[in-house]
Amino acid sequence: MSALADPPALAPPRLASVDSTPPPGTRFVLEGVNWATYVRLADAPGNDRFKFTFDEPTGRLEIEMPNGFLHESASATLALLVSTFAREFGIRTKASGSLSLRRRRRGGADADESFYISSFDRLPAPRTNLLDLERDLPPDLVIEVDVTSPGVAKLPIYARLGVKEVWVWAEGALACHRLNDAGEYETASDSGELPGFPLAFAAELLRERPDAADGELQDALIERLRADRAGAAG
Repeated sequence: MSALADPPALAPPRLASVDSTPPPGTRFVLEGVNWATYVRLADAPGNDRFKFTFDEPTGRLEIEMPNGFLHESASATLALLVSTFAREFGIRTKASGSLSLRRRRRGGADADESFYISSFDRLPAPRTNLLDLERDLPPDLVIEVDVTSPGVAKLPIYARLGVKEVWVWAEGALACHRLNDAGEYETASDSGELPGFPLAFAAELLRERPDAADGELQDALIERLRADRAGAAG
């Protein structure tokens, strides 16, 4: 697409009239976008049903159409498994859902799911719906469900925003990316925020039991965790 002109301040552009013909999760990328345009687009009335990913250093803005059942089901299931694991091990978590994360000169992204875990004692104050990363901490864990090819890579943006860990569900596998001291993500075999979380088993549940009820998936995870503990103790 061609570069998007900076719209008038009093007339923020709206995307609510976009033709609903594109399939769920369709993504469009705009080039040459500045911070003010990104914010006005994301905050314009009626645009809250879209997801925005903005890489400010490159000026690329991805606009994602509302997602369908496959995406939303996988996202909700992973969040459910995280909460189940945390409950089983007595880990305090605070779910923050599809949170919009933004910071000037770094970019912005709308998470599929997110959690405060190691930063539980430093939760943002309930001032407003919009997180202010100039003073608030980002979530410790973000979950991304990638059922289509992304137009703008989110991991570099999350790294600049300081998200400690990102789980990506793609092509039947669940990958854990942890932020290192250099401010870059490294693929890890175990979660730093939820040590011992069975990533491969969670991926298996999503692949092999797509029609299972939420309670059945919770039971399966708890059974697996308790069996693992029993085996380790024996």
